[in-house]
Amino acid sequence: MKNKSNSYYIFLPEDDLEDVEYDEHLLGEIDCNNTFWTGTGIRILMNITKQHPELIESVIIKDQNNKTITVEQFMKTIEKLKIKNSI
Repeated sequence: MKNKSNSYYIFLPEDDLEDVEYDEHLLGEIDCNNTFWTGTGIRILMNITKQHPELIESVIIKDQNNKTITVEQFMKTIEKLKIKNSI
């Protein structure tokens, strides 16, 4: 079995993707044990969903390969994983 993890990052339209602190935007990482370890970006997503749900459509989520996915796709990806807080 490969020791592989998948990382996900959150961005807003006003973020400059070339000049951004990726650690601050890290939603989390999925490890080889199917555990999602949250990053500081998960707070950004939770705040948007609770306080500004109208902004959900403008949220940009990228994986470590720079592939863009929707918030819905991200949530489906992590819904069956163990979620642990790493922040």
